[in-house]
Amino acid sequence: MFLLMSRIKSGMIAVAEEYDLTPVQVAALYAVLKGDTQMGQVANRLHCDASNATGIVDRLVARGLVRRQESEQDRRVKMLQLTEKGLATIDAIIAKLPTATGCSKLSSQECSNLHDTINKLAA
Repeated sequence: MFLLMSRIKSGMIAVAEEYDLTPVQVAALYAVLKGDTQMGQVANRLHCDASNATGIVDRLVARGLVRRQESEQDRRVKMLQLTEKGLATIDAIIAKLPTATGCSKLSSQECSNLHDTINKLAA
């Protein structure tokens, strides 16, 4: 398990560095991938405090990868969306991860089995 975690972590770090991002910033981009996402949801997905997530998102906004705006229902709530640049960046990162993490060595059935196993462990 440790060997697998180490391989995945080093692959993710390498891909993130190609885009001058940290792995946490990549995780934040992924958290916003599905569209209108509240800042609190990003904090939950990153398993960090909201103030920490704000700092991470601030850097992504400054780089033009994420757009932040007030919620129409509650202006205290900040909504996040990927910009076109942010979407292109996370799409490119996702495309590189199978090779970077070693998952490209797996057959489609092995990938499916691994996906199912990870989902069971994460539940």
